[in-house]
Amino acid sequence: MKQIHTAIIIFCTASLSFAGAGGSKHGHDNTHWDAPAFAKAQSNPITYTQSSRQQGEDIFIKNCASCHGVTGLGDGPLSSTIKPRPTDLRAMSGKHKDGDFAWKISTGKGTMPAWKGILKRSEIWHLVNYIQTLSLSVKVTQKKTKHERAQTHGH
Repeated sequence: MKQIHTAIIIFCTASLSFAGAGGSKHGHDNTHWDAPAFAKAQSNPITYTQSSRQQGEDIFIKNCASCHGVTGLGDGPLSSTIKPRPTDLRAMSGKHKDGDFAWKISTGKGTMPAWKGILKRSEIWHLVNYIQTLSLSVKVTQKKTKHERAQTHGH
């Protein structure tokens, strides 16, 4: 029972902490957290596939959504308790190299824990593959909205 209690405390602390690493509600700001050049240059050893993306999404929902929100906007149920606010990962998705995301997830900073040692290396890379698709969700939504507007206005 003590092990389960300890595991719950670690998970809750990690979940609460994950989001606050140098982000803002809107993604980039003057407190932007930059990975070192060697980390940014690191190639993703996990090929992007639908399976990898799904694994990454499962990891995200389990470990990241409580702070970053289910859709990555930085609006998870714990986000208002974290300073600085969780990063809007949709705003960062597609604008940062895979190695940048992997290093940040692995090393943590401030209230965001270092997930290295909690997640397997492969899980971190699957998570990166998923995070890199979050900006695509925004583009699809924007296109759908334009299409819906055209239909509404009789175009």
